Amino acid sequence: MFDVGGKILCDACCTREVESYPAGDVPKGLVQPIVDTTVCAVCGTDSGSLELQSVAGHPVCDACSQRLLHYPLPLWVKAASLLVAVLIVVSLATNWRFFQGFFEARSAIRCLKSDRPDYVKADSLAKAAARHVPESAAVRDLTVTAQAHLAYFRGLQAADKGDFKLAAELTDQASQAMPQDSALRADALIYKGLDAMQQDHSAAALEFFRKARGDSNMPPKALDALILRAEGGAAFDAKDYRAFLDKALALEQFQGEDANSRAQVASALACMYAQSGQESYRTQALQILDALPKDGDDPRGDEYRQRILHRINTRTIITRKQYLATVGAASQPAASKE
Repeated sequence: MFDVGGKILCDACCTREVESYPAGDVPKGLVQPIVDTTVCAVCGTDSGSLELQSVAGHPVCDACSQRLLHYPLPLWVKAASLLVAVLIVVSLATNWRFFQGFFEARSAIRCLKSDRPDYVKADSLAKAAARHVPESAAVRDLTVTAQAHLAYFRGLQAADKGDFKLAAELTDQASQAMPQDSALRADALIYKGLDAMQQDHSAAALEFFRKARGDSNMPPKALDALILRAEGGAAFDAKDYRAFLDKALALEQFQGEDANSRAQVASALACMYAQSGQESYRTQALQILDALPKDGDDPRGDEYRQRILHRINTRTIITRKQYLATVGAASQPAASKE
């Protein structure tokens, strides 16, 4: 039985009623089936006045309900489900390396971008990701970036310890890995310059510092101070002690009351005294040395002081290498002020 626009009709009458409407013009919801909720839709059992439970919108008795709910699945459905499960497991096992590579790469990026970057861990994770997905260009690029950051970080550590040769090598590695970063190239040049200064090769250091100008992460004022110091050292090596003194004075004016720049002025004055014998140079050099702090925890600074005193006492100008070879690092007697 059907409710057709408020009229109760049988199957045949319902069909004729619907066909009486123009094609495609049958109102939506015109026909509604009339379901007797006391008669089981499966077996037809009439429960009298008792309404049966609804299963998928149809009244069903308890016996039919249990059969429907526990109807055994066909064998082909079970086989298909098992096959799908096997395919999922095989797929996961085959492609697990991609999942591992993804998570490792993502963790490496987080280590690099953290407020407190862990470059060692980032490098390790990036290499692990590259092992899992060697065909990925993005992961290869990440590995190069992580290695460059680690090399630069270790270069900073080496520089903090005064090992500028190692710092230059490591920063060079970082620069070669990231050639588009001009600041890395400039920082490597600065470390090379500092290493050259340690070896008393001031002219070479000066070239490195000048090439680094404009691109380095170092503040321009600090780099200008290094250039002045190298220019002074180059003048000393060329035995142009007047130029050495001029550069030392310029550095002192540039940096203010800095112990290192004051010591270089004393060194230049000692050179002028050794060369000319003019007593005023000697007096000024000794006054500066007396005013400088005496730090027993700075062997290189103490050695520099002794070399200046040796220059004043003997009126001989020798390099640090010559001094260490002929005099040694032992403290020399203080020059008298007479």
